[in-house]
Amino acid sequence: MWSFQLAYATALIQAAPSKFFGGVLVLDSSGDPLEFRCTTPVQPLPIQHVLWGQRLKRYILTELLLIPLVNSLKTPCDLVLVEDADFLGARTKISVPLLLVSQGGGQQGPEDEDRTVIFADPLAPEQKICLTCTRGFEDDLDSGRRLVEAFARSCVPLEPFRRIEEALKLLKPQLESRA
Repeated sequence: MWSFQLAYATALIQAAPSKFFGGVLVLDSSGDPLEFRCTTPVQPLPIQHVLWGQRLKRYILTELLLIPLVNSLKTPCDLVLVEDADFLGARTKISVPLLLVSQGGGQQGPEDEDRTVIFADPLAPEQKICLTCTRGFEDDLDSGRRLVEAFARSCVPLEPFRRIEEALKLLKPQLESRA
């Protein structure tokens, strides 16, 4: 088995008051953690909610969380995986392939067929893994599929997101006190 590093990124979103905590976890090909980074909470002002409208979440996830987190990594990674489609907009501003990963058939429509690949989970063939790329970055799918398939032979591909969420929950009081 060859060696590679995957970066998993996600956000913990608190409803009221609105706060966003971002985290990224870099894993080696066997699923061992190599690096973890997180943000202090981003708390948009009420006027930002009004002015940005439905675009606020995407702006925070990409510009204020994912891009700075990926750019701060000391460990080089071969692929960044996210579980929220709003992160995909960051691909134009990072140099690493970025894919949305989900289980099952995904939510893609006919317009997304060229941006999505679905394949059987190597450890549980009855389950499907769905990868989706940012429009214009379809090449990310080929390399990403090989990496995710190799990773899935030893680890559940979506499990690292739960690790990040749990870490963010544990760190939340400390992160809030720094903000």
